[in-house]
Amino acid sequence: MTQIMLDPQADSDDNYVYVIKDNIGMEVKFDADYHEDGERGEYWGGHLAVEGDSWIEVDDVRNLQITRVYDPETDDDFALDSTVISESDKVQVIKLIKAVICGYIEPKHKPAYDHYAA
Repeated sequence: MTQIMLDPQADSDDNYVYVIKDNIGMEVKFDADYHEDGERGEYWGGHLAVEGDSWIEVDDVRNLQITRVYDPETDDDFALDSTVISESDKVQVIKLIKAVICGYIEPKHKPAYDHYAA
């Protein structure tokens, strides 16, 4: 299986990623559905016992589309049809996309807290 990784020189976002496959860089646009999730925190006897947490979970990634092909060393563009994302590559690219979304998007809601008497 071909190794695909994020391009460390490029900034990915929540609607595109820059990946490198076989020393060829690709800008890959995509559509994704995601939601915010979290768990409540707990205060026992006025003291924080369990801290709450919020995070982003990706529900679906679809419509992968190569919009740019380039040399990651020189940033020179290649023809769009000079590389493709195979079905087996899609699994790796989707995994990278999920990591970018979860790392890029900050949850907007702070977790709620439950208060318990000691």
